[in-house]
Amino acid sequence: MAETDPLTSQLKAAGVDRAEVLGRLTRSRLLRRAAIAVGVVVAVVLAIVELPGLHEVRARFAHADPGWILVAVVMEAASIACFTLALQRTFKERLAPRSAISVGTTAQGVNAVVPAGGTAGFAFAAVILTDAGLPVAWTVGRLIALFLITSVLTNLVLVMLGGGGAAVGVLAARGSVAASVVPAAIALALLVASARARTAASNSNVLPKGLWAT
Repeated sequence: MAETDPLTSQLKAAGVDRAEVLGRLTRSRLLRRAAIAVGVVVAVVLAIVELPGLHEVRARFAHADPGWILVAVVMEAASIACFTLALQRTFKERLAPRSAISVGTTAQGVNAVVPAGGTAGFAFAAVILTDAGLPVAWTVGRLIALFLITSVLTNLVLVMLGGGGAAVGVLAARGSVAASVVPAAIALALLVASARARTAASNSNVLPKGLWAT
């Protein structure tokens, strides 16, 4: 039986299957997934244009404001840029800005064609960074923290601010006050629980050193 190299074993112990990640990121599989995504977009566009029962949808697209479309594109570019900056700051001791741009933008591209709740790009980054010589536990720990901050905690903050703003009348809302307050309260409770778990884990040295560092 072939021996498994230490790096692969350490990654697997940290929850990242290097062989599976690299297998999913082969050029042929990525091209196939990209082709499927393009095909779905084309099919949806053709359906909107040709099907007789979708005249209301066509009317909405016909009156779409190009300015808002441009705003959406700019916001998406800003989101990718912010993720890249966060990645570089997370690994600032070991990752140069140019390398962070390359890894960050590629990770976001992987997330677009490999639907895995946003984790595919982080798994890709873990493999690339550890292959480049970064310590496995240190790298995976910081990537977990980055995922929690960018994909989980940020959404909780938005729910809390949106629900709270709707409850006090700052934001427009059609539902009841309870429909605004309850999600905001749950989001706040999860944020508090996360902060307490972080403090407890740090005090007990359960987390790898640098896990929550930015």
